[in-house]
Amino acid sequence: MPMKMKSPLTLDDLNLPAASIPVSLRGRLEVEMTDNSYPQVGITHDGIFITEPYFDVGMADSAVPSDYGLTAEEADFIVETNRRLAC
Repeated sequence: MPMKMKSPLTLDDLNLPAASIPVSLRGRLEVEMTDNSYPQVGITHDGIFITEPYFDVGMADSAVPSDYGLTAEEADFIVETNRRLAC
């Protein structure tokens, strides 16, 4: 997982179609800049910024999105959005 850096960006700055953001993530999503200087969206869970909800950094293994309080739909949105932002 890329290092989290303070971002001056907001979700509005990313021009994401509002309809594409799951309603359940509104108010939970945050934007941070990676050490590679591109934005990523994610949620903070137990003090950790989660941008790859299918990967458990501490265990270096796969994870289940529900481990982070996410549904599969929410996790897929985060992963796909971050893939687009990295391009």
